[in-house]
Amino acid sequence: MNFLEAISRFSNNFVYFAATEPWYVVSYYILQTIGWAILLPLVWAGALIAYLLARRGHYLWKNVKWCFLAIDVPKANEQTPKAVENIFNQLAGSHKTPDYEERNWHGHMPYWFSFEIVSIEGYIQFIIGTPRKRRDLIESIIYAQYPDAEITEVEDYTKSFPTQYPDKEWEVFGAEYVNAQDPLYPIKTYEDFEHAGAEEGTFKDPMAAFLEVFTRMGRGEHLWVQFLVKPLETSFLKAGGLKLVKKLIGAKVEVKAHPLHALAVIPGKIIDAVIDAFFTKEGLKPEKNKNDAPHSLMLFLSPGEKEKVEAVEHKIDKLPFGIKIRFIYIARHEVFNRARVSYGLTGAFKQYTSGHNGIKPESKKTMTKTHFFFKQMRDDWRRTKIVSAYKNRSRWIGILEWPLNAEELATLWHFPILTVKAPLLKKTEAKRVEPPISLPVEGGYLRPKPFAEHSPEAPPFDPHKGGPPKGSPPSNLPV
Repeated sequence: MNFLEAISRFSNNFVYFAATEPWYVVSYYILQTIGWAILLPLVWAGALIAYLLARRGHYLWKNVKWCFLAIDVPKANEQTPKAVENIFNQLAGSHKTPDYEERNWHGHMPYWFSFEIVSIEGYIQFIIGTPRKRRDLIESIIYAQYPDAEITEVEDYTKSFPTQYPDKEWEVFGAEYVNAQDPLYPIKTYEDFEHAGAEEGTFKDPMAAFLEVFTRMGRGEHLWVQFLVKPLETSFLKAGGLKLVKKLIGAKVEVKAHPLHALAVIPGKIIDAVIDAFFTKEGLKPEKNKNDAPHSLMLFLSPGEKEKVEAVEHKIDKLPFGIKIRFIYIARHEVFNRARVSYGLTGAFKQYTSGHNGIKPESKKTMTKTHFFFKQMRDDWRRTKIVSAYKNRSRWIGILEWPLNAEELATLWHFPILTVKAPLLKKTEAKRVEPPISLPVEGGYLRPKPFAEHSPEAPPFDPHKGGPPKGSPPSNLPV
């Protein structure tokens, strides 16, 4: 008996067995005889995933030690967001594509950075969170664009606040922000806020609206906004962007067919050939001329469609970054006012809405406000989750990262320029007369600036005992 005869006999016997025995007997027989062939790949895949996660977790624990840098630029800053775009362009140089060994044996993970704006009882500070191994890089690129900037290492300002909620002293409201449309479409950038008027090239800084919300925080109120930034491959946006452009202009988009596709279409091709040969009269077949179809429909696009194509092409020409945006408003129960932050902050983000894309709060999965069943329990679970994610600068908790380019990032996070005349800046100047002196820094507490040497020392800040007297700055951030 040869091999083919044995296979044929086995198949016939199995068909008879499956047709006459109960289904559970057949299932047990299959599991007993060839079940290992099904379970082994699943077990192997699960073990491989667990191994990779363990290696990557070990890599992050060993290599990513966070430090936090408070950035102060001169109040007479005349630099536009173009300077911050250059900062992000230089930051893209920290991206590294790991080889096979680094990725699968050492568990290499790319570094990411946290660009933050915080308001502690109305006092505002720009902070950059960076892995300690990249601190020199951050300082060098800041000084390259802002030579007179002051950079001070500070402790994590989130440590003094609870992570688990509900809490008897503190209430929390927070959410993440996401793209309103396909992230390949751009949002408004700082170039769209430049207006030619009485003063040529007047720049209407969108940061003024943000900072006005921040400066309205009172005693016992804190507002934090976090931009997690991870440099991506230079070509990350190119492939998807070019495909979208071709789709918009009506050009042919090449789609890679599955290897089995060629076999699947053979019957259809045979049927088409038979129909053409026997049922189509000669001379009635339309002549196919490949040159008849236009290469694209660009000439027939409306002005709005052309602008959309140009906007996508402009976006993919810039360096890409993966980004997550989240905010937290934390305040004592007696002064908690969610409406003060929710509408103002969302309105500030609405400034970046273009005809193509925008930024909106993600309310279904991350916002700490739910509806209907088990509302209080779900609200508390979301509060704990988003505060934990913020404190850990986590890229994985919440909504997936989405791409922005360097120009868009610089529009969202940049230092306010001199022409901003909002009341915020006057309040900031008044607060800087008596700067906080008790923010823990490496080696002790931050000393006051020279112009505040004769100011009385403020007591150390304790979030559980209330803030300083109204009118004086909080005592846990540098100036």
